Amino acid sequence: MSKYQVEIVETLRRVIDVEANSYEEALEKAKTKYDKSDIILDWKDLESVDYKKYPYPELKEDIMLEINYDKINNSVIIGTENSSGAEYHCSDTKDLKNSINEYIDDYIDYTYENEMNL
Repeated sequence: MSKYQVEIVETLRRVIDVEANSYEEALEKAKTKYDKSDIILDWKDLESVDYKKYPYPELKEDIMLEINYDKINNSVIIGTENSSGAEYHCSDTKDLKNSINEYIDDYIDYTYENEMNL
C-alpha cells in the first residue's frame, strides 16, 4: 500500500465591531487586538474544512483567461481565447475568487507530476 499526502485546511472566521474614525483605523485596531491575543478564533468560528491533494498540481501549459463581469446580472463569464466560457453567479469579490477557482478546477489542464509516494 502507498502513502499519500493530504492537506487539511480549516478556515476560521469572525466578524467584530470596532469603533474607529475610519476603516483603516478599525483594521489597525482589529490587527492589534488579534496580535495581542485579545481575539482568539476557535472551533466556534469554523467556516469550512477543505481537503486537498498535496503537493499542489502544476499547470500543463500557459493560459490566458478572459473574465467578463456583468454587474446588472451579478454574473461573470470566464474563458480562454478558444472557449465560449463558463458563467457563474458573482455579486462580490468572494464569489469572483470562488468562480475563478471553480473554473480552474473544471476547465484547466494540470498534472500532479510532483506527486510523491512516501
